[in-house]
Amino acid sequence: MEEYNYKSPKQKIEEILNSEEILESINENINTLLEIIPEINYMMGFEHRHPHHHLDVWQHTLAVLNNLNTKDLEIKMAALLHDIGKPFSYQDAEVRHFYGHAEVSYEMTQKILTRLKYDKEFIKRVCYLVRTHDTVIDVDNLEMVKKRLQMLWDIIQIKLIKK
Repeated sequence: MEEYNYKSPKQKIEEILNSEEILESINENINTLLEIIPEINYMMGFEHRHPHHHLDVWQHTLAVLNNLNTKDLEIKMAALLHDIGKPFSYQDAEVRHFYGHAEVSYEMTQKILTRLKYDKEFIKRVCYLVRTHDTVIDVDNLEMVKKRLQMLWDIIQIKLIKK
């Protein structure tokens, strides 16, 4: 069993993500965060090389976290991990692309959250958000809209039950 200077890796991640000053908390705890989720190392300094992104993958992730207006841990966790697969799923050309990165991020998120001993429902909901974070909602495809709304409704119901 590994020894940590904190209660548990899961509790420490939650403490960091639930901080009122999330960026300050991440920066103050960056070594611990990288110890718990070493996969984040690959995001740091990994450039998008794309006209729609001016930040590296890690700085983009920090910007996303900083712009969240929620106390919801699932959303914060999804924001932290949504692009974790980008360094492993890029295609270099004149402009760098990341086809399939949401699926790679989904798979990595599943492994990370399982390793941190999150329950299956938490993992399912966070992974859904990670997998679908780039999905365009096609209002002409009512079946897909219904499926996405149903999944969101299920998440809302589970949250209401927990209260």
